[in-house]
Amino acid sequence: MSSPLWVATDPNRTLVSSVDPLVVSRAESWRWDILTIDDAPTATLDGVSGASLNFTAGAAMRGGGSLSWAPMPGQARPDWPRIRLQPWYRLDTLVGSMEWPLGVFLPVTPTEKWTDEGVQIDVDLYDKTLVLDQDHTTQTTGVQKGSNVTDAVRSIITAAGEDKLAIIDSAETLATAIVWEPDTSRLTIVNDLLKAINYTPLWCDGYGTFRAEPAVPAAQRGVRRFFKGDGTGDGLYAPDFSQTRDLFEVPNVLKLVAKADSSAPARTSVVSNDDPASPTSTVNLGRVISRQETDVDATSQAVLDEKAAARLRELSRVSAELDVECALGPIPLDVRDVVAFTSPGAGIDVLAEVQKISIKGGTTGDSTMNITITEVLP
Repeated sequence: MSSPLWVATDPNRTLVSSVDPLVVSRAESWRWDILTIDDAPTATLDGVSGASLNFTAGAAMRGGGSLSWAPMPGQARPDWPRIRLQPWYRLDTLVGSMEWPLGVFLPVTPTEKWTDEGVQIDVDLYDKTLVLDQDHTTQTTGVQKGSNVTDAVRSIITAAGEDKLAIIDSAETLATAIVWEPDTSRLTIVNDLLKAINYTPLWCDGYGTFRAEPAVPAAQRGVRRFFKGDGTGDGLYAPDFSQTRDLFEVPNVLKLVAKADSSAPARTSVVSNDDPASPTSTVNLGRVISRQETDVDATSQAVLDEKAAARLRELSRVSAELDVECALGPIPLDVRDVVAFTSPGAGIDVLAEVQKISIKGGTTGDSTMNITITEVLP
């Protein structure tokens, strides 16, 4: 059985782990595949000197980044608008090797920087949802009442020329037609439809496949990785991390205004948090932080009062946010994945959802990954 131990992939950094052949000896490398605009591999892009990739759960385009490329003298430039790039991360250990793709990206805006040593080309990267984000309607567009939503989503994506789809089927149909004004992007239309059936926003995985699935609460999903400071987990992490609990705009007084027609004034309900045990209450803060929400469905004043009380309780529950530096492997991690994070010294033991991932590397040698995770409240 392994015992807790300090190990490092960089002699100047100390990372928490246990004695495990998967992590004691490890070498990292990257490969950049050049794909056609139809995602068919054609070659590799040699000479990448560095890259950064960023993924954000709440962004319309989840993934993006940049790379630096130093071509050899006489090496031809890629036809950037006519290719896509797929970076692969490889981890070699004493017990074997593993690799996985980090996305399929459209390279745009190449900038050439010339020095005495030659040229370096910096290129911005966007994931494939850019195809839908830049494709806008030229006239009023709608999806009819009774249309199957996931079928409509597939049709909109394939009409943009993309056919690698993994959209989970749903039997839900539109109760009313939805109409969009001219100059609306296909990505907005798709995400509006997905939101109507409580699906995740559209995203692209490491293989460049467009994906969407039912939105399952984080507390009901499985744990992807275990970041544990006692040496029993599967995730290396640096001992320096930060924790934030943002109480700045948490309301302690809430007013709800119900939907109403012209025949009667709208019902209202006002509730306040006066609990001395609550850190954001009027008692503890000594001041009011108010919020109002309108167009609330409520069939009676009693129902509206119940909704107001429940909504204020929900808004008063503040999750901790942690920023952690960790290793990329041995298990791939994506935004919205659920992880377990413990730090005995800090007294932290939480389930958390990954909100942001920032990766730096792109070439042979050590890579770093910083993640922002938000505590999952019961």
